[in-house]
Amino acid sequence: MTSSIYTMTVRMNVTKLVNYSKENNQSFFINFLYFALKELNKIPEFRMRIHNNEPYIYNNLDASFTLMNNFGYFVNTSVKLSDYKTFYNDVKNIIEISKKKKRIHIRLIQI
Repeated sequence: MTSSIYTMTVRMNVTKLVNYSKENNQSFFINFLYFALKELNKIPEFRMRIHNNEPYIYNNLDASFTLMNNFGYFVNTSVKLSDYKTFYNDVKNIIEISKKKKRIHIRLIQI
């Protein structure tokens, strides 16, 4: 296994981040993604994967997320964790590019 998916539901008060995002005309989504990823990377268990039946802890994890493009299809995309300014600009550019993609890749699964 080389990748893992974690899902959790938690209550968080994000009022300060919402206000900050609005005051600075920034994306709440990008800001939240950055800070959540930074905090999750502090927890070794979230960076752990199994390779050759042995646990392995990565130095850091990057982010993958799904967007809907302008044509009604979902686009999966990823971005490397970096400093805040670089991360914010990278995600913003990825979102803009992904929304304009006209083609999607469909993989047929044989049953």
